[in-house]
Formats: sequence, C-alpha cells, structure tokens
Amino acid sequence: MDSRTIETFIHTAESGSFTKAALRLNYAQSTVTSQIKALEKELGVELFTRTGKKVSLSNAGRLFLQYAYNYRSLTTDVYHRFNSESRPIGPVRLGLLESIAASPFMNTIYSFLHDNPKINITLIINTVGEIKKLLLQGDLDFAIILDDAIIHSSIIPLYTKKTPIIFFASDQLYLPAQPIKLLDLSKYPWILTEKGFNYRRKLEEVLQRKKQYIVPRLEVGSTQAVIQAVEKNLGISLLPEFDLKDAFLTHKIIPIVPIDYTMVMDLQVLTLKGHWLSPATTLLINYLIDAL
Repeated sequence: MDSRTIETFIHTAESGSFTKAALRLNYAQSTVTSQIKALEKELGVELFTRTGKKVSLSNAGRLFLQYAYNYRSLTTDVYHRFNSESRPIGPVRLGLLESIAASPFMNTIYSFLHDNPKINITLIINTVGEIKKLLLQGDLDFAIILDDAIIHSSIIPLYTKKTPIIFFASDQLYLPAQPIKLLDLSKYPWILTEKGFNYRRKLEEVLQRKKQYIVPRLEVGSTQAVIQAVEKNLGISLLPEFDLKDAFLTHKIIPIVPIDYTMVMDLQVLTLKGHWLSPATTLLINYLIDAL
C-alpha cells in the first residue's frame, strides 16, 4: 500500500468511476483498475461494488475511505512538518461562473499562479446548476458562484458576500428625468445573457409576477459582449457590480437605479461536505477569499 494507490482509491470513491478517476490523475484506466484490485487483494476485502461502468463503495470501502483520508492528511502533514522550505504543490479544480471569470477577479488567480509555480489550476466555467452537479460528483475541489444562498445538505459554504446586480445603459440612451420604475425599464430593448443565467432568471420571474415580459434584442453568453452591445446603445442590461466597475470608468455606460426594485445575490465559495481539501486547495481558497 502506497500513497499513489491511496490517492487512486480516494478519487475513484469520490467520482464513482474508474474512468473519471483516471482522467483526474492522468492515468490509463487500466492503471486505476489494477491499483484498486491490488489494494483489495492486500486488504482482503472488496472495496467497490461494480455495476456496469459505475462503481460504488461497499461497506468495507466506506470504512476504508475514512482511513484513506486520514492517511493522506497525515502524509501531507509529515511532509510539510519536516520540509520547512516546501510550498504546496499539485492540482486544484475550481468551478466559476462566466461572469466571475470575465471580471477583474481573474487577476487574483493570475497573481496566485505567479506566486505558486508548483500549483496548477483547472478552471471549469459553467452555469450555477452545472457547477453544483460537478461539486456533488466530486469533480471540483471548490467553486465560486453568484446566486441566492445555496441550501444543500452536502454543500458547505466557506464564504458568502452580498453582491448587487446593476441595471445599466449607454450614456447616449435617453432616460426620462423622473424616477424610473422597473416596469418602465421593460419598455426598452434589452441585451441579456442566455436563458438559465441566474440574474436573468430572477429578473424574468419578477416581471412575470407583474405580468410583464421582455424579448431581448440580443442573447449572448459572454459578459463582455453584453457590455459592448450596451455601450453601442443597442439596449439596456443587468450584470453583477464587479463586472461593471471598469466599464463605468470609461463613462460609456451609466447605472440605472429603479426606485421600486433592487437585486442582490450571494457571492459564495462552496465545497462538498467531506471532500478533502489539499494544502494547495486550501491555500488558493484563502487567497481568493481575501480578495473577494
């Protein structure tokens, strides 16, 4: 039994698949299979129940998983205890929304990589729903999303921050002098992210309750494309505040503040309950939380 075999067992247990474990570890699937078989032979128990291409932990496997986590944690602690000059190394899998990846927040990740050359990050950009699925499957170490508070027995919030969602328009757009209400905005052309994006969904739900609907002139999954289209006075839109700070400085766009409605969502750092966080992952999480 060695550290590599223990790591293979943990990844297989978390992903529920020899194939996914092999992809995570950059192994051939046959290597994963042979390591698990050798471990089972050494322990004298069956660690997984095989059902077609899927595998699930047996009773013995669930018991051994706790020992495996403890083994990995202890091994890492020993290494760092006796190698004071060492820095965390290894891969980290991070899930992000496109709107976060398109923001100046990415500069923080670039700075982290510059300061930690032995850590490599796999950045997976997707919608909130897909990121939650990846977390629950064990395919992400942690995620940063923007949504209403996530309440799930298997997902742990490590950090939460209230974040305004801002309506905005071109500085060339004529807006009436009187205070604007949300229903007034529904009369303008709109530039929106694709369906399913959380702040668009929330806007549409609010308008539907008021029996109002909007048909966007342009739907696009790129935050920067939305900003550029608004700058060209093709319509109004809404985006998280952190995506608009630089654009407001150019004075090509201006905020719109409805007197009867504000939208706020939670910027959240999430991980899976029971998922072991490596020193590299923990370092990145703390680094990013400090910047949020």
